[in-house]
Amino acid sequence: MEKVRYLVEEKGCDVTTINKSGLTPLHRAARWRSLEIVKYLVDKGANFKIGIEYGETPFHEAAAGGNVDIVKYLMEKGFNLKATENGSLTSLHKAAYYDNLEVLKYLVEKGANLNRPLSKFISSTQNCKFQQLN
Repeated sequence: MEKVRYLVEEKGCDVTTINKSGLTPLHRAARWRSLEIVKYLVDKGANFKIGIEYGETPFHEAAAGGNVDIVKYLMEKGFNLKATENGSLTSLHKAAYYDNLEVLKYLVEKGANLNRPLSKFISSTQNCKFQQLN
């Protein structure tokens, strides 16, 4: 966290910067499971609703990364649970794909749609995970 604070506050790094892959610092922090950095970046103006090239938001990254506390925090901040990546994948799909059962259960509790058609990129194994929760 010290390094992030130093880069932002001392060196003037922009928290909304987008790298060559289309990712923001918030995407990375969410995926790397750092709630402290996620909160800091959001407080400094990072947009948690911004989607990269295929629509993947920091929320999708948090679901993929498996940190339920980051998922909860971003939902408290107003993230739309129905937002999709590439027009089809939801955060629920990401959590299932990366085997993050705790996040998956939380998203279902919050109203994620278990019956949403799965993308062609999701295998039958992930589909079974959805069926077990249903």
